[in-house]
Amino acid sequence: MVGWHAVDVYMRTIAAPGNDAPLEHSKDERLRWILTEEVWRRALGSHFKAKPPELANSRLAALLYGRGATLAATDDADGPEAAVGTAAATAEGPELSSATAQRRSTKEFEEFAQYKLGTLSKARASELKRKYAKEGPSILGLRKSDEKYEERELACYSRCAAELDEVVQGLLKEISHITSWSSHLFGGCTTGAGFSKMEQYMLMLNALAHHSSSAMKLAVASGTLRPTVDVVRQGPSNSSGPAVANASTGVRESGGGRRSGKVGPKLTALAIVLEPCVDDGIVDETRCLHGNVQRVRKANDRNERRWPPHVTLAYPFVPAAQFDEAAAALEAGLAAEGVGSFDMRFNGVQDFGHGRSFTAWANPEPVAAAGASCPLQAVWRVARALYPDAGDQRGEFVPHLSLGQFTTQEEVDIFKGVVESEGWATPSEQVRVGEIHLLERRGDAGAAELDPFRVSRRIKLSHATGGWFASAGAAEEAPEVEVDTEAVVRELAAVVHSSFEKARKEKWASAIEAQNELVTAQQIVRSSTRLEFAGRLMRSAPTRGGGVYDAVVALLCDGTADIPHLESKVRAILTGKLCVDAPNTSAPAGYGSMIAASHEVLANGTSWIHCPLDVALLLREAIGEEAFLDIEVSMRGVSGWVYRESDMPNRHGHCNSNPNPKLTCRFESFVKRAEKERR
Repeated sequence: MVGWHAVDVYMRTIAAPGNDAPLEHSKDERLRWILTEEVWRRALGSHFKAKPPELANSRLAALLYGRGATLAATDDADGPEAAVGTAAATAEGPELSSATAQRRSTKEFEEFAQYKLGTLSKARASELKRKYAKEGPSILGLRKSDEKYEERELACYSRCAAELDEVVQGLLKEISHITSWSSHLFGGCTTGAGFSKMEQYMLMLNALAHHSSSAMKLAVASGTLRPTVDVVRQGPSNSSGPAVANASTGVRESGGGRRSGKVGPKLTALAIVLEPCVDDGIVDETRCLHGNVQRVRKANDRNERRWPPHVTLAYPFVPAAQFDEAAAALEAGLAAEGVGSFDMRFNGVQDFGHGRSFTAWANPEPVAAAGASCPLQAVWRVARALYPDAGDQRGEFVPHLSLGQFTTQEEVDIFKGVVESEGWATPSEQVRVGEIHLLERRGDAGAAELDPFRVSRRIKLSHATGGWFASAGAAEEAPEVEVDTEAVVRELAAVVHSSFEKARKEKWASAIEAQNELVTAQQIVRSSTRLEFAGRLMRSAPTRGGGVYDAVVALLCDGTADIPHLESKVRAILTGKLCVDAPNTSAPAGYGSMIAASHEVLANGTSWIHCPLDVALLLREAIGEEAFLDIEVSMRGVSGWVYRESDMPNRHGHCNSNPNPKLTCRFESFVKRAEKERR
């Protein structure tokens, strides 16, 4: 941050008196946008670290589809909808019950807690034992496991601005403790100052979509990441004819949109073929990049005879009978997007892991002007928009040219070292890409031997005259155009929607399970009484493990002030015990009718001495240092492993009444535990 600020100061003072250099306002503004997006992205990554992914996903869904699209919502207008609220009626799930049914549910869980704690009369306890023989009371608002997937519709910002802006402000409030310290830099841009509501929405959408390190690395590696400032400056993708937004890819389609027709068997492909050098009609393999690649492939690639050296764009593709139509559609689509010929080189060797084998590949790298978008990604997006059923249906595209297959990582590393020592791919010489190719393999799809793939059609890449791939000089000379900001927002949201909804569809069953776990955890955290909390906890998270428990801990770490009995709930999570106030109907007359002592409600009443230090710090921040120190004092002592509730010995002969002495340890405080681990 100090370095970024130094750059900012330098840019703002470069036009000081006595210096004839002009102030570069465009670079200064770009720096402000990119820094804000990156600070928000890192702050969100820190905020959602070690928390259930569904928490971040619910916020992203609210930004894309509106608050009604999230499964769990809250009536707290100041915070995000999934923070600690009770489940509400949504567009995705079944409508939840009325307030009357929720009160009935509260009473059921309070009575279930009394049953588990042994404070009910014998007659009533026998009734509940029969009623809850398999599990406890039912949980409201859960989705059915056999529910069918339905794609969600993007919210229109102009119609839902107030609702979407409210979500953005809630997220900014959540990360304010991380971003506020840098508010004196760049006029407070990292807190949202200086940006319009729509600009804040776009920045937050892009930052949240890539808040995790894995998502960011994948987007960078595949070339799909576009900084928000570039989207805003360049406007929506240009098209020379009628175009429609393709929500699944974010690419505008010209000439009628998607093409119909099934993908044929694996006899066709769309690719960029690396062709040999030809000098006076004679192929010269000794002095060109093609020769080096083929020399390596012949020794290491089992598919060398089947495929020419190539960068795959879509495999399998449409049947060869449709090549003429496909070539015309692709040529028109690429021209509409302004994709022209470009220079490419190979820079380094990387590998894919397949479990028991590895594929080494050369990394194709377009040589483009600074700030230009990747033409390889643009070609893939156009092809994907026109023929969404072609290819392997992955949400991201990683350009690569396969060089060989190996069985161990050690073999791959040796191969990389040999190729790098030869120097032809680190980086390679440049080759001109002026066309893409439709490949065909003739023969019966079921035959053991087929002809190798050969180029059947060539699709020329016209010179770019605008759009994403215009040269720097052409961009400077182009007249200014008014950017359709609503179209920019739609395009950015469509790109995020594509990968987000695709992952949701592929993991639909697990997505329902994760959302149900979050709803259950929210109802546990929002319990209005300690007794209800104990009942819900013993029903859904009796041990320290599983998605429900993880979500409960994450929600308590947020520690908003409107969580009822927050300190008692944190105490129960850390100590396994809870002091509940409830009528004791089994107590004899004159002995009192209230439960005054702490009762075991989690993990047989054992302390969570192995709680991660970062989680402990968040819980301390949520309830205050004084209350947390009191909890730590109550946790001191010797603790051991928690075994099955039935107390039946495991295969080693250990159970709760006879624990393994090697798994017991003494706890004094989280600070001392951290110091011991550090030593």
